[in-house]
Amino acid sequence: MLRTLRKINLVLLVLATLQGLVLWRTQSSNAATTFLYEPFYGNWNPSSKKYDAYPVTRTASFDHNLPDYNQSEPNSTFTFRDGSVVTVVPGTLCGSGGGERNCYNGHPGIDYGLTYAPVVAAYSGTIKYAGWESTNHDGLNLGLMVRMEHKVGSATPNYLTVYGHLSGITVATGQVIAGYDPNWKAHEQIGTSGTSGNSPRPHLHFEVRTWYNNAWKVVDPFPWTGPSGGDTWKNRSGVESVNLWVAAPRQYPPPGDGPVVIDDNNTNTGGFSASSGWTTASGGYNNGGFRWRYTTSSVTANGWARWRPTVPISTRYEPQVYIPAWTSTTEGNRTHAARYEIWSNGSHIRTVIVDQHRVGYYTDPNSGAITYSGQWISLGRYFFPSGTNSYVRVTDSTFGVCNQVNESNNNCSSYYSETTGTKRILVDAMRAYAN
Repeated sequence: MLRTLRKINLVLLVLATLQGLVLWRTQSSNAATTFLYEPFYGNWNPSSKKYDAYPVTRTASFDHNLPDYNQSEPNSTFTFRDGSVVTVVPGTLCGSGGGERNCYNGHPGIDYGLTYAPVVAAYSGTIKYAGWESTNHDGLNLGLMVRMEHKVGSATPNYLTVYGHLSGITVATGQVIAGYDPNWKAHEQIGTSGTSGNSPRPHLHFEVRTWYNNAWKVVDPFPWTGPSGGDTWKNRSGVESVNLWVAAPRQYPPPGDGPVVIDDNNTNTGGFSASSGWTTASGGYNNGGFRWRYTTSSVTANGWARWRPTVPISTRYEPQVYIPAWTSTTEGNRTHAARYEIWSNGSHIRTVIVDQHRVGYYTDPNSGAITYSGQWISLGRYFFPSGTNSYVRVTDSTFGVCNQVNESNNNCSSYYSETTGTKRILVDAMRAYAN
């Protein structure tokens, strides 16, 4: 009889433990757990030739009223984290005073004035999705983006971070991002900021979601400082906005020694080579020329170009490619999915997707005038041994990029490829910094 009672008690203990785990998973950790690092190094500094222009300005705030981009209400309101409220005209910029006092009705994240600079993981985790948010690449949503799952004091994912309006993604779905590197004082680069999607000018949209009541819900990573009980979003969702940032959240740029610069040319010399079939044009890097060709939807490429630097020492390098501002094609004819292959010591180690279509696009906030400019786009950091057996290669094939996210599970719901002969891929200079 005693043995039977012990077994019953053991079973009850196990059931209670499981019930507690399910409840904990359902409710999520909504306590003040600090884990986030800033998702960047800084902007490019032409003097130091590093991404150390810091701090980076926050250019739009989180809407504590209803952070779901709902702009259908004729007199909707935007609530700042200090409790102040402004009335919003649907579809327009709200707030005043610049910086984070600017806002968009229903904005579910924080915008940073990051201009074509590396975007760095805010915490360790797994890439849940890397690709386009929707098939409308320019008119809707976050454009080219990355979503990461994180386990913060949890055996299962309980936080999700989102990085939007990217010009390039340097990671793939399913890839694991390691923890903060104390030697490099940063996490791994996951992309480069830009202005893809519904975006008037280059910036980074950063968003945090927490698992609560069996659903992902957006949360402000900065604490609510307004009147007690006045956080409309907490009252509606049950999710409380608390400080999620570590005490020293800055991530530091690599040293940036160099660079080795390789420009395109017509003689296949100086480290550059290309297949036949490219057309040359003027207006490229350093007032020189560049080349272009139409992309193909085929898995098999029709043309390629390659930059093969002479690497002086074995270390990590950051290759950057120059995308020229070609006004005769503007954004309409440039590819959405240039595939840059990273080769180290003769092995293909990564494919980076760059949306050339919107690189250099800028809408003046005062006049509304649209301009284009040439830009350097970072392709990430990789180990290259000394010698000439490491290189960057790009082709005219555009297959295989995730074209739309499935909102129910954050998986890829369709894949993108461009109809052959409709978009152009541009090829110009590459430079590589030892870091």
